[in-house]
Amino acid sequence: MNTFTDLQLFEIARNQKRILWLLLMSILVIIGAPFIPHAPIFIVLIEAVFALIGMIGAVLIYRVANALEEPWLYVVCGFVRCVNTVTLLIVNVRATAALKRRGIRVGLMGVDKTDLEKLRR
Repeated sequence: MNTFTDLQLFEIARNQKRILWLLLMSILVIIGAPFIPHAPIFIVLIEAVFALIGMIGAVLIYRVANALEEPWLYVVCGFVRCVNTVTLLIVNVRATAALKRRGIRVGLMGVDKTDLEKLRR
């Protein structure tokens, strides 16, 4: 069982909140993509959005995995399309577990701002 410093927990909590927002965006794009017209410009736009989500996701996965002192397997999985969403979910679960072990409350969209500020100090 890892013992994390307050700085590590702050990084985990801050980046977990970002992961949750990215997951929400990713799910909305996945659900909304079939309803967009199949014109070539829209297909390119959807592909660009998926690529952007993948790149941002890989960076966030690296940051949380680095703070959690986890293996690089998560980062590699972060670059595979559709697998990156599952990887974001797994990293989110691990981050939530690490925060809860320390007694930090984690809500639907991550750690509350007041609790996050307490970790920062």
